[in-house]
Amino acid sequence: MKKQFKAIIAAAISALLVLSLAACSASGGIQAPAEEKEYSADIAYEKSDSYLSYSSRAEADYADDEYKLIEKDSEDLDIEVPEDFADEKLIYNVSMSIQTKDFKGALSVLNQKLKACGGFIQYEKQTDNASGWYYDYYEKTRGTLTEYIVVRIPTEKLNSFLDDISGLGKVLSRDMDVKNVTSSYNDVETRIAVLEKKEQSYIEMMGQAKSIDEMLSIDKYLTDVQEELACLKNQISNWDTDVAYSTVTLTISEVLDYTTTEQDSFWTRLVETLRESGEFFLDALEFLLNALIYILPFAVVIGGIIILCVVGAKKKKAKKAAKAQANATIDVIAQTPEKPLE
Repeated sequence: MKKQFKAIIAAAISALLVLSLAACSASGGIQAPAEEKEYSADIAYEKSDSYLSYSSRAEADYADDEYKLIEKDSEDLDIEVPEDFADEKLIYNVSMSIQTKDFKGALSVLNQKLKACGGFIQYEKQTDNASGWYYDYYEKTRGTLTEYIVVRIPTEKLNSFLDDISGLGKVLSRDMDVKNVTSSYNDVETRIAVLEKKEQSYIEMMGQAKSIDEMLSIDKYLTDVQEELACLKNQISNWDTDVAYSTVTLTISEVLDYTTTEQDSFWTRLVETLRESGEFFLDALEFLLNALIYILPFAVVIGGIIILCVVGAKKKKAKKAAKAQANATIDVIAQTPEKPLE
C-alpha cells in the first residue's frame, strides 16, 4: 500500500514538472546563454552541462542527462542579496618619501604612531651605504641610512596617520591611489549567494540519491561548486582586508641638510659639483689604498714564488746548455783524427 502511494505521489510530481516545462516553452522557450559571464540573483540553475539537479521520480533512473538553464524569479530562488550596494569599497595605497636629520628618532616616532593607530608592519628594509664607518676617525659628511617600510593602517585613521608622519622630516613626495572595487565586490557576493543556494540543493539531492552512481554524479558537481565558493570567499576576504587596512609605503632617508626646492645659482651648483667630485675622489682613493694593503701580502708571496720559478728555470736551462756544450766538445775531440808520430 505504501509503495503504491509513493508511486502515485511521484507520478503527480512528474506530471507537474512536464506541465511547467510546457508552459515555459509556450512563453518563449528555454534560453541557455552560450557563456556564463554575468551572474544575477534572478537566475537559478536547475539543469545544465555543468550542474546537476535531482528530482523525485517514480523510477530510479534518469530519462535524460542534458541539463538546461531555467530562469526563475528571485523570490522563488530565496537568495539573500546584499541590500546596501551603495556602500563603497575603496582600497587606498599611499607612497611617501621623507628626509630626516634624526634618523633613529624618526623611526622611533613612526613606531609609536603605528602602534597608537592600530597598524602593523608588512615589510621593512634598512640600508647603509656609508664607507669607512669602521674607522675610529670616521665622521659622516652626508646621510647614508635609508629605511624602506610598508605598513597597513586602519582606513578610518589613515589621514591622521599621514599628518602625524609628515612631521618626521621634510616630505619630498606624497602620492595616493584609490581603487574602487564596489562593483566587483557586489558581483562576487551575488555569485556566492547563488552558489550557496546551489550547494544546499546538491546536499539535499545527495540525501535523496537512490544509487551509488547518482551520489557520485551529484558529488562531482557539489565539489565544483564548493571549490568555486572557496575561491570567491577568499577573494572577498582579501578585499575586506584591503578595504579595512590601507597600504602606506614609506621611504625615509637620512640627510645632514634638507634638499632645497629653490633653483640654485650656476656658481652654487658648480661648487656643489666640485665638492661632491672631491669627496668621490677621496673615497675612491681610500678604497684603492685599502685594497692595496689587503692585496700586498698575497702579491709578495705570489711574486716570490714566480721569482723562484724563473730563477730555477734559468739555472736548469744553463745546466742543460753547459751539458750540451760539453757533449759537443767531446764529440769534436772524438771525431778529430790522430796525427802519426814522426
